[in-house]
Amino acid sequence: LFLDARGITYTLISAEGTLETAPAIGYADMISDLVSSGQTLRDNRLRPLPDGLIQLSQAALIANKDTLKANPAALGVARQLLEFFEAHLHASENLAIFANMRGTSPEAIAERIFSQPAISGLQGPTISRVVVREHDPNWFAVNIIVPRSQIFLAITELRAIGGSGVVVMPVTYIFDEEPPRYMAMLQALEE
Repeated sequence: LFLDARGITYTLISAEGTLETAPAIGYADMISDLVSSGQTLRDNRLRPLPDGLIQLSQAALIANKDTLKANPAALGVARQLLEFFEAHLHASENLAIFANMRGTSPEAIAERIFSQPAISGLQGPTISRVVVREHDPNWFAVNIIVPRSQIFLAITELRAIGGSGVVVMPVTYIFDEEPPRYMAMLQALEE
């Protein structure tokens, strides 16, 4: 479809293994491959076509309802898998920001943070005193989680209210109080 729509003559060759090397060794002009992070493509100096999406895919966890009802160990494994899947998916949309700020108290820092829409965090910021060599009691560390899509705005807002030494890190997992997918599975088991 993609090649036909562009009038490109082609021959499809089925191959297995390290497809990423095929263009470099002259075996292919282009490849089609499943990609998650794209790191292997970059390592081989390949890049995805901006409009070359062939198919979106997703993984699905499938379990036997009767087994889950009868076997607590199987239910426990299902819960653990769902917890980690859900926590990782939630985390992939967010980044952790750490910054230092001067202020008279954690409450004063929080008030400044809550005046900014992008940096209020999941429930709010975590604020703790920073122990500095000069014994200045007015330094605080601020930790917040922000949506990945708002990172530039969040940094701008932090700077505007006195944030410095801003560090941004990926988040691996964010666990909810109760995992919604697990709770939905329990409800489905009752039906």
